[in-house]
Amino acid sequence: MPSLADTAASTSSAPRVRPCDLAVFDAVPTPAIGLFCFADVRPLGGVAGYVDWRALGALSRCIIGGLFSGRRDETLLVPLFGRGGVRRVFLFGLGPLGACDEAVLGQACTQALAVMRRPGVQHVVLAAPSAPLKLQLETQFVGVVHARPHRDVVEVWVEKT
Repeated sequence: MPSLADTAASTSSAPRVRPCDLAVFDAVPTPAIGLFCFADVRPLGGVAGYVDWRALGALSRCIIGGLFSGRRDETLLVPLFGRGGVRRVFLFGLGPLGACDEAVLGQACTQALAVMRRPGVQHVVLAAPSAPLKLQLETQFVGVVHARPHRDVVEVWVEKT
């Protein structure tokens, strides 16, 4: 299986893959980020978990309060204030983990680009979904984004290991 770096290097116009942890999240200003969540994976992990941590659990409160469940094709915009450089979080549901494949990821990426363009996001940053039992998921996500290159996607954030 190719590494994330190998996948990123496969196309010259591909978005940059940025390994992300709390320090990166705090240091890298981006006005908006697209996060992908499953309906049946809790707590939020990976980059979504970092964003939720810095947002003092705002994303988790949206889930617990029923505003967002992670079902397929679901979207939610959450404004953030405070620590970190992200000001708008777009949540995109992927449905159940077991039903997720490259086609679902591709459709979700297409939807994310369309939704994020509507309010004027010009430089799209997407974060790969995370699931503890599906370790190849981040690599699949990066591959899907690179297979459907778009000039608006500038970075894909993955969990720093």
